[in-house]
Amino acid sequence: MPNLFEVISQSQYASEAVLAVMGVIIGHIASSYSNKMAALKYTVVTSKLGQTSENDLHGSIEIRHMGQPLHNFYFSNVSLRNCSNSDLENVKICFFVCDGVSILTDFMFYKNAVASIPYSPEYAAVSTDVNHPLRLTRREFVIPVFNRGQEIGLELTITHKPTVEAPLVHATAVHKGARLTEAPNGIAFHGVPASRTLPWAVVIGLMLYGSICWIFQLPSWATAFTCLMYGFFAQTVSAYFIKSVDWIRVKLGLLPPLG
Repeated sequence: MPNLFEVISQSQYASEAVLAVMGVIIGHIASSYSNKMAALKYTVVTSKLGQTSENDLHGSIEIRHMGQPLHNFYFSNVSLRNCSNSDLENVKICFFVCDGVSILTDFMFYKNAVASIPYSPEYAAVSTDVNHPLRLTRREFVIPVFNRGQEIGLELTITHKPTVEAPLVHATAVHKGARLTEAPNGIAFHGVPASRTLPWAVVIGLMLYGSICWIFQLPSWATAFTCLMYGFFAQTVSAYFIKSVDWIRVKLGLLPPLG
């Protein structure tokens, strides 16, 4: 009498069922492990608005902020997102710049909502002391509620000394069970980074090709035309697919982040 292993190995359907169950178990373990730490991500986009200069071609240009002359003037747009399955409270976020860079003004807010986010109690005292060394190089905020999938924005105006190459902005989170990392600021499709859309564009393309060949059994010219058209819009299809799954994940709180 054959044992259970031989029966499973000789049956295609039994083997596929076992692999599917193993995939679910592994996925559940991976999801449980990843959810132990709340993943927070941020991106920084800094644009140069002007620079004090004097030359024969453009003439004299002077940059001033609140009456004070500046060598240069930058605007930084920081976006934070709670990518975990956890709703967090009282999350302290610290932003800082290197020596030679000065933060002039700031405004932190919930995106899609008319609500600002306050300084931390410790930094509130610093912000009123014009002689404090951290007033120009650091900002600390406390986010009262940071729900899963929620996005928060921070707007900064910055200047730096001529000896500094670029005004870089960094961030760190002070919260138990949370980890803040900087996401690469690269190509995005409909607000979704290409690093997320590309793998799913390939998966959706393979599923589409399999459906055409084995389910619909279209002629070869129709298959080629359909795959060609999908190739033009693959990243868009993938982006909206990811956004749809993320929306379901946020609403139900059951699914791990997709990609």
